[in-house]
Amino acid sequence: MTISIDSFAKFRELYGIVEEGKIEEVGESISQNVTAYRAEPLVNPEDKVRAQSAAVTSQDVSLVYLDWNLPSVGVSLTREEDFNLRVTLEGEVSTTDPFLGHISAEREKGQARIFSLAEDTRTYSQGHTALNLVIPMKVLENRAKSYFSDQLDKSLRFAPTLNLSTPQGHSILHLIEYFKGLHTETPECFENPVVATQFQELMFANLIGGLEHNYSGAFDDGARDVAIPRTIKKAEDYMRAHAGEPITIEQLALEACCSERALQNGFRQFRNKSPLAVLRDIRLECAFDDLVRTEASVTEIAMKWGFSNLGRFSKYFEEKYGMKPSVTRRFDTSGTLIAA
Repeated sequence: MTISIDSFAKFRELYGIVEEGKIEEVGESISQNVTAYRAEPLVNPEDKVRAQSAAVTSQDVSLVYLDWNLPSVGVSLTREEDFNLRVTLEGEVSTTDPFLGHISAEREKGQARIFSLAEDTRTYSQGHTALNLVIPMKVLENRAKSYFSDQLDKSLRFAPTLNLSTPQGHSILHLIEYFKGLHTETPECFENPVVATQFQELMFANLIGGLEHNYSGAFDDGARDVAIPRTIKKAEDYMRAHAGEPITIEQLALEACCSERALQNGFRQFRNKSPLAVLRDIRLECAFDDLVRTEASVTEIAMKWGFSNLGRFSKYFEEKYGMKPSVTRRFDTSGTLIAA
């Protein structure tokens, strides 16, 4: 899977700003609209620069599109450290991370860069267009503590490059497209706490559970951290009792009295699914009941149970029940087909 610049046309139209002038002035404007940032020229300081930026933030996650047309160095001025995953779409760019040193990812080889957007992080560009997925590092570390049962004794550090052709890379690209799609097609969906929490959980699961970092192999000592079936049942009972509410994996782990990692491993071993996939199935069951018992529209029911994209809802529903949601209207509450 790849992401094209053209696919962000509507995103730029809705959320973008274009600045032209001296590089320092353009950098200051971007700093006000995106993140604390200073731009310095790498060529003639009198050259005019043109930059376009577009950014949205929901559930502590920011998606930032940035397009520079001249060689420059960007210096981060942020006081709080952020996780930054950057996908370069065009041009050449590299980063000097205060903790990891120089990071260069080859766009032609499908590599993304992961670095700490901390004070004095420097990005060197010959002119480039890139996407940035930005999350406060404190937010990720708090969830990592839950994932690893509070056993973090040092800062969370991710591997500096990600091969986007791997399953983990595809998952990240799908999440970026999903996030962008929600904001360009149905931005109001983030007002639904079930949808908003579900998106955040998908992001955490893919970043903390899927990407390589300094805790990835910390507990692979031959004894897997796995939740036993009784705790799996506790988690599932909680899901069913609260299916219409925002649910996080952290909540489920607390209810099951185990770590997030044990819960994830337990569901994979005993259910052959992730906790989020099981929660989705439970919410599909609730949606099915609403379709046969109420007069609410398919759209209203989908949103009620956390499905912000009707196409995805229909796909998951048909995979589970062998019919489209609209066809379900032809069944009564006992599951019997109603004569036309």
